Amino acid sequence: MQAKAVVIGVSELAKKKGWKGYVTIASDYEWGRSTQANTVKLLKELAPGLTLKKEFWPALGETQFTSYITAIMAEKPDFVIGSIASKDNVAWMQQAQGYGFFEKIPYPGSLISVSELIIQAKTLTRGLVGLCRAPFFAHLDVPMMANFVKNFRAKYDRYPSDWAVMEYDAVYTLKQGIEKVKNIDTEKVKDALKGAMIDTTRGRLYFRQIDNQLSCSSYIGVVADDPKYPFPIYHDLVEIKGPDSWAPEAEIIEARKAEKK
Repeated sequence: MQAKAVVIGVSELAKKKGWKGYVTIASDYEWGRSTQANTVKLLKELAPGLTLKKEFWPALGETQFTSYITAIMAEKPDFVIGSIASKDNVAWMQQAQGYGFFEKIPYPGSLISVSELIIQAKTLTRGLVGLCRAPFFAHLDVPMMANFVKNFRAKYDRYPSDWAVMEYDAVYTLKQGIEKVKNIDTEKVKDALKGAMIDTTRGRLYFRQIDNQLSCSSYIGVVADDPKYPFPIYHDLVEIKGPDSWAPEAEIIEARKAEKK
């Protein structure tokens, strides 16, 4: 879903800007590999005119990205798509900024979570087009989110990350399942939540019957300062709904058939 959300946004940008060739950089482990593979596959489908020039695979836990930065810049791609997360992503972005990387090469759709927006408030390049999973500032009109942010700040004296939002929603979803069946039996709660509509900080969402995937959105926007916060947030925010980015049911069925063989 994350890969498809990025591809939808990048495809539109490529058309507007006339981009032709790109490279990828992704952490060399399962998440990085699968995300990069899905991104490349979907770009071929939605933007067949684009050409993948080269792939870069830093090890998980990499702390020195200089060789990757210089090698990518030597390729002179029209843009770069990154699939790097957590502390690796912080190191990568800080070192790339030192080379003026993001001013020279567009880097759209990388995972820049609220954590990065907060931690790198002083150094993060403004104007980057990034992606995140559950930004609190996108749903402050939802009473549940507004209340969560208020209580979170009162307790921790900071704003919640994407991960805090998702963890809160996960626990609150479990609460709704338990209350629905008035029981804590795992199977009963699981059955009660299958296909269920639930309340979350991001509004009313539902679980898809075929695979229990939540219809949660992905968010793409431009990193920019905002007078309301001591860190940059996303401006021109685009919310890509879950049903627009999840795998078709036919694909799920085929994958299950393949597993049985």
